[in-house]
Formats: sequence, structure tokens, C-alpha cells
Amino acid sequence: MRIGVDARMFGSAVTGIGIYVQQLVQALVASIGDDALVLLAREQDVAKLPRHGKVKVVPTDIPWYGWREQVKLPALLSGQQCDLWHFPNFNVPLFYRGKFVVTVHDLTPFSYPGPNQRRWWWRRAAYRQVMSSTIGRAVRVIAVSRSTAMALAQRWPRGAQNIRVVYPGVAPSFQPAKDYGIIKLTLERYHITPPYLFYTGVWRDHKNLPGLIAAFAELRKTYGFRGQLVLGGSRQGEDPKIAGALARDESGSIATPGFIPDADLPALFQGAAMTVVPSFAEGFGLIAVESLACGTPVAASRTTSVPEVIGDAGRYFPPDQPVEMAKVLRSLLDETERAKVRQIASSIVSRYRWDVTAEKTWSIYREAVMTFK
Repeated sequence: MRIGVDARMFGSAVTGIGIYVQQLVQALVASIGDDALVLLAREQDVAKLPRHGKVKVVPTDIPWYGWREQVKLPALLSGQQCDLWHFPNFNVPLFYRGKFVVTVHDLTPFSYPGPNQRRWWWRRAAYRQVMSSTIGRAVRVIAVSRSTAMALAQRWPRGAQNIRVVYPGVAPSFQPAKDYGIIKLTLERYHITPPYLFYTGVWRDHKNLPGLIAAFAELRKTYGFRGQLVLGGSRQGEDPKIAGALARDESGSIATPGFIPDADLPALFQGAAMTVVPSFAEGFGLIAVESLACGTPVAASRTTSVPEVIGDAGRYFPPDQPVEMAKVLRSLLDETERAKVRQIASSIVSRYRWDVTAEKTWSIYREAVMTFK
């Protein structure tokens, strides 16, 4: 087969989807076999892509989510003569008529539109049109969790037979540090002092950071916690309610270090008392698995995909009840509870390997190509 992969979002700077693209591409190349890959990539990322004799890299300056993607990208894709294209996100050009597989990470914008979608009605309409068109035309739809697959099937029942669940993996860099000096130096660089609760991710409304900030205040007031709350991640597209929640904090113990590169995350996970995933909605919840891989317990919302992904290794709370959230956070500060998590964490994490993800993805490519020859 000759398979094309849209790798324009390659890299952790594009949050979870960028990590997915980066790790999947590397794993696909490592298991390429007799097939061939065509990677569509931004010119600035070409040097970062894995090299292989059966891999062709096609540089492009066509950005995602714009008119050029809709108008110019179809011709570029068709010109590569691939049996199938894989789009790692929903943004497939409306006028592309070739065979393709698409990965859907979540349907969050339907319930929690981003700032641009809230500002302009036509952006909301465009998202809905492109997503519906993509699901309707896709040969196969890869969902990153059963939770996402169920949401897709409920919204587009006619396409349910084309949905396949393939979990992402966790990068091997996420493991307990062998040199504790690295943790100490990393925390000093970010001005973080243990004990601390850790969050990292976007600052959008579905991530429920105001709820976490309120639970942190309750944890201090009712249970006497005197550590920090570290809120990592870029503040671009920030939920306006977060600024108000931060302004109401009287502890002075909330750190906001901004975007954290992948290289620093293992140390920050391992130095934390726990990682908190307070979201109203998640498609997979990669940071929960990464945290467990580093030996750090996870407290998470029970309404997300996280209970599906890490099961008994997590401790769960209703995301809209800060008092209940604080109780769960307090319980996970207990060393007995933390020991229970550590006993099963490795068996949970071992389920999520990028080589397995790549193997299942190659199988879907073959299924799609053979079915629709």
C-alpha cells in the first residue's frame, strides 16, 4: 500500500493532537514493512520527521483550519497517488474525493465551542459542516476511546459500522526518573515547591480550571493542605472565568508556568503529589496515563473518558462539585491510597503502547484499502 498521512500538526506545541501525530508517525515508520508512507508536513517540521527509504516527505505551507486547506490541499493530496490518506483530525477538505481514514479525538466543540466559534456563528457552522462531511465520507473512523466512539455513533448512527477504537500510546520518556537531581533542578527552574497538585493542558472552559481552583481553596480551608497548585499549559484561548477564579485566590500558592515542553513533563509529574484531570469532557486523557507511567496518582472527573482509560488506578469526583473534588484530592494525599495506585499502575500503563497503536492502525489501512478497491 501507499498510505498518506497528514502530519502538519506534528509536535507537542499543537497540544494533544500534535503529540498523537508525532508518536503515531514515528511508530508507523518503525513498522512500515512492505508498504510506503507519504508524510505531508510543514516545512519547519521536515527535519524532525523520521527518515526511511520507503517514506516520502512532502513539505507544504498550507495551514490547517483555513480557506487554503479547503481550496489548495485537495489537489496536493490527489497528486501523491496514495491508496488512502489518514487525517489525524477532523479537518478534511470538503472537496477532497479520495479515500481516507480519519481519527476523531473528541466532540468537545459541539458542547464547548472554542473562543473563535463562540465569537462567530459561521465558525460554529463550518465546524459542524466539516465534521459531518468528514464522518459521512470516511472509509473508516478511528476513535481514541470507547467514550468517543459512543458519542460518534449517537450523533451519526449511519456511520457507526465504520468506527474502530484504537487507543493512543504513551511515549517511553514517561517513566520514573532514575536521577532525582533532575526532578529537583526542574522544579527549581519552574519555581515549584513540593508538595503540589499538578495540571497541564489547555485553559479552555471544558477543562474546568475554575472548579479545580475552587477545590484547591476547599482543600486548604477544610483539610489544611499547604502545598501548591501548579496549572501548566498555554493560556491562548483561555476561558474568561479562569482569570476571575485566580483573582479570588488568597493563598498565593497557585503557580502558572505556561506551556511545558515534553522533556520537562516526566520530572514535573514525578515531583507532584498527584495529577488532577478536572475536565467536563475528555476524548482520551493522555496526561492521566503519562502521570501513572511516572508513578504519580491521578484524581479525575468521572464524567470523562479517564475512568475507561485508567480504571481502578484513578480516583474520581463529580467535576461540578468542588467540595466533593476536594475530598477526593485529600484522600489521594494518604500514603496508603497512593500505594494502592502504584501497585496496579504499571499493568494499566502497559496497555498503551505506540507500537500496538501503529499495528492496529496499519490493519485499519489494509481493511479500508481492500474493502474499497
